[in-house]
Amino acid sequence: MMTGAFASKVINPGSAPKGGWLLDGNGHQMLIQFYDVAAVFVYCGFGTYIILKVIDMIVGLRVSPEVEVEGLDINLHGETVHD
Repeated sequence: MMTGAFASKVINPGSAPKGGWLLDGNGHQMLIQFYDVAAVFVYCGFGTYIILKVIDMIVGLRVSPEVEVEGLDINLHGETVHD
């Protein structure tokens, strides 16, 4: 988002046609940056969902309720907690 705020024609003449929002008063550039950030957010969320679904189908994401009640240390690692 800050790229849209601080973009400047002085630093990079090939940048946005009117520069950025904060330095050059181009609010449209901030809107473009917002759309880009939103698109990346949706893309990463969808990708993560797919990855988690595949892992859940192959090995599962949770242990059984019995293992959860008994404790993960004993069941998964063979260790106990000492006070």
